[in-house]
Amino acid sequence: MLISDDRFLDDIRSEFNRKFPYLQLAFYAEPHRQGEGSPRREQLEPSKKIGEVRSVHHTENIAINGHIHAGNLEELFFERYGLSVQVLRKKNNAWLQTIATDQQSLSQLNREAELFHNRTFEQDSEGIF
Repeated sequence: MLISDDRFLDDIRSEFNRKFPYLQLAFYAEPHRQGEGSPRREQLEPSKKIGEVRSVHHTENIAINGHIHAGNLEELFFERYGLSVQVLRKKNNAWLQTIATDQQSLSQLNREAELFHNRTFEQDSEGIF
């Protein structure tokens, strides 16, 4: 994934979401500590360019694999690129910050969110008949 000033936040978010369909990245105006949430009012519009919102300006590729923990990825984005991010997981029709699960790997979080989604879908389907 290429991090450069001319790309949009939504580009990064979409690329991440293709790899982890039950997870998402959200960008914020201010950093947070590991295990803490970010206020919704600080969430940045995905239509902003990376160069407008970050404090470290250099172009670099970042390889994101499923073994990295959510909290470590958030720290990496801030330290390397000056971008404040939260990993979000899908639950029902909402995206929740992974505050309590920052120590879990992206693969683990994605798998758990997928299992929850599939269980919920099966329960909803059963209720129809």
